[in-house]
Amino acid sequence: MPRETDPAGDRSPAPDLVFYDAGCRFCIRSAELLRRRDRGRGRLRLLPLDGPEFRSALSPETRASLPDSIVVLTAEGRVLTRADAALHCAVRTGGPLGALARLGRLLPRRLRDAVYDAIARRRHRLPT
Repeated sequence: MPRETDPAGDRSPAPDLVFYDAGCRFCIRSAELLRRRDRGRGRLRLLPLDGPEFRSALSPETRASLPDSIVVLTAEGRVLTRADAALHCAVRTGGPLGALARLGRLLPRRLRDAVYDAIARRRHRLPT
């Protein structure tokens, strides 16, 4: 379900909702990095996966099929997970990180997700 643009009539789209594992230090640090990179532009709204916004934004059936690491609900209503979600966030923040993420999108999805999954399996043990 697509969300509307800013009620003040701003032509920029509503922010993408980025749901992350708030029980994981690596995920929290990654969310903080995205928040800093967004620099108040409002492109990303970072929220915990276990929060009420997550439950109200997506149906129970959709939530049950999603991973517990990162989920993006775009302003257009698309649900992104795994490497697609991480790369989307990086592109939205722009700069060198966004350029690198654009290059990462050129890799086959299977390879991107394999790398993402390897990191996700170890994320609770990664240094922060």
